[in-house]
Amino acid sequence: MLQSIRSRLIALVLAVALPLLGLLVWVFWSEVSRVHNSAQDLALRIARSLASDLSDSNARANALLTRMVGRPKIRHATAGDCDSLFAIVDFFPQYLNLVLFDTRGNIVCSATPTEADAKISAAAESLISARLRSAPNASLETIVLPIAGKWISVDFRATRDGNAVTGILALEQYLDLDVGAFPTGTVVTLVDANGRIAARSPDGERWLGRDYSATGAGRIATTAREGRAQARGVDGVTRQYGFTHVPGRDWLVYVGIPAGVGRAAVRSLIVRGLSAGMIIFAVVLLLALRLARTIKSPLDVLAGAAKRVADAGYVGQVPADGPREIAVVAQAFNHMIESRSEVETALEALSKKLLDVQEEERSRIAREIHDELGQLLTALKMDIGGLLISAEPLNPDQKMMARRIRQALTQTISSVQRISAELRPAALDDFGLIAAIESDVHTFEERTGVECDLSFPSDTLTFGSEVDAAIYRIVQEAMTNVARHSDATRLEIKLRQNDGVASLEIRDDGKGIPAEKVRDHRSLGIIGMRERARRIGASVEVEGVEGRGTTVSVRIPVPAAQAGAS
Repeated sequence: MLQSIRSRLIALVLAVALPLLGLLVWVFWSEVSRVHNSAQDLALRIARSLASDLSDSNARANALLTRMVGRPKIRHATAGDCDSLFAIVDFFPQYLNLVLFDTRGNIVCSATPTEADAKISAAAESLISARLRSAPNASLETIVLPIAGKWISVDFRATRDGNAVTGILALEQYLDLDVGAFPTGTVVTLVDANGRIAARSPDGERWLGRDYSATGAGRIATTAREGRAQARGVDGVTRQYGFTHVPGRDWLVYVGIPAGVGRAAVRSLIVRGLSAGMIIFAVVLLLALRLARTIKSPLDVLAGAAKRVADAGYVGQVPADGPREIAVVAQAFNHMIESRSEVETALEALSKKLLDVQEEERSRIAREIHDELGQLLTALKMDIGGLLISAEPLNPDQKMMARRIRQALTQTISSVQRISAELRPAALDDFGLIAAIESDVHTFEERTGVECDLSFPSDTLTFGSEVDAAIYRIVQEAMTNVARHSDATRLEIKLRQNDGVASLEIRDDGKGIPAEKVRDHRSLGIIGMRERARRIGASVEVEGVEGRGTTVSVRIPVPAAQAGAS
């Protein structure tokens, strides 16, 4: 299947654009993967930092509690007697309060929190007291309390008198889980040794105590104490997680950064890249289409000129514009047209000269045959007739021979007259075109048995000797073709003149000439008709329909006919 220049240029643009688009998509996904890995690395770094801070805080708290429980006044404390010892926490702003509870959950001694921390400390002490009352033998593991939007870590240490527990020392301190300094949407989750959420920021109270090990983020920590991955959290949101354990405690810190944080920047970059790529693609496509039009327009002109040459001969030229290569082809085409036109003009002149010479020679031969050979044969017939009369009486054999001689002479004279008429019918010169055609048609009917129907506007219609001779020869050639090839039983010849055009139509009901025969350069009869028509400025169309006959149509411009007549 042939493809146009436009489709090939579009295919070329697509061949370049599609791989570039694929490369852009690959870059996008590579960049997204890089951003995800970067976010996971950042999450892991934040988790390590938080875990380190928690571990250091735990170590300092344990050191302080160890020192405090070692003091006799605290081991044997009475209400209000040890408050002065607790003032040490005022030197550590990270500590909220230090409180000594008896085994029943009652406050024995306490430091003095700042005014800003007093309400939070009071709320924490209430929760601790309630926990100690409800479960006197509860574990003294560190607990985390959500109070007023903050997380309070409480570390416990029992005071003993020998083996007997005399009280519970509780150190309250702020747990820094603030995510304000991290990327928007970052979540920090603190998970205890039982796999339950001990603290979460932000919106932690909603998820407090939930089983975190059943979530996608929780499952990634089942085989390692530290790692990073993309997973779904307890709230169902997919994030880039980093996690690690807290040294000194059986806690895990999870930091989740939203997957779309880095992806948004990449997406914006890719959107801009795609937009720029689409604009470039559109511009290149428009340039390709314009180039195709620039190439196609002169090629269409060349194709039209070639068709015109095929239909009307070597006439006209094409503009030598467009791309240089096509302009060179156009110039070569114009040069060919000029050369072929000159050759065709010379051939037409030669053809006209040959036809003129042929007609003159036919006329000369016809006159000589008619005037000389015809007269000699007539005289010979008369002399032989006189000789035979003088030789009478003749015996039967001589009479038969004499009869054969007379018949042979009569047939010879008729043949000479017929040949002379075919070479140049006297009727064409003496009585005109119509009479000559009628005479030939009459002879044709007698010789072939084909029924002929003639239709002429006037018996005296004429176009001048040259045009009349050309029309006569075309009719003569058409009838010869009918007799030789068509197997027709009926022939119609019509001649009309109207609107400045004379038209001749010769139609038979034979088998019909094939289309390839009409175009065959070996069909000399058709070529001869066309040459004669071209000589007088006329055109010939031959059309055959299989099983329905052949039609020869001749169109003769009247001005051309009149010029021929003049």
